[in-house]
Amino acid sequence: MRQTVSSLVPDAAQRRMLRAESYPDSDDITSLGNGTDGTYDRIEYTVNIQGDRLDRKDQNGTVHAYDYAKMGRATDDRVTTLGSGVDGAVRRVSTTFDIRGLREKISTYDNATVGSGNVVNEVVFEYNHLG
Repeated sequence: MRQTVSSLVPDAAQRRMLRAESYPDSDDITSLGNGTDGTYDRIEYTVNIQGDRLDRKDQNGTVHAYDYAKMGRATDDRVTTLGSGVDGAVRRVSTTFDIRGLREKISTYDNATVGSGNVVNEVVFEYNHLG
């Protein structure tokens, strides 16, 4: 079971954007600070005005940053900070799209910086004339 904490931003347009998810053993359910017992069982989000997720911090302290193309398609999920005990073999998941907006390729890399690193895994999508 989880509890949600909505955005603390006063702008009415952003009030419905999810800012955090707190789990029952967390003492951080009413604010976005760390509570007194140090149990940090919460996932935090930052979103832009369109509601696109810009970053995410999980219970381990791992921080993901998200990049989007002009049409709002998610292109990169970059791990910018590794939490303790987390394997860092894959630091980025990149997705490319064809001219029709269909997924072309999903690649994982050992480096969070776009344009850098070595491919760890790759999946290529192929479509027929119907899409």
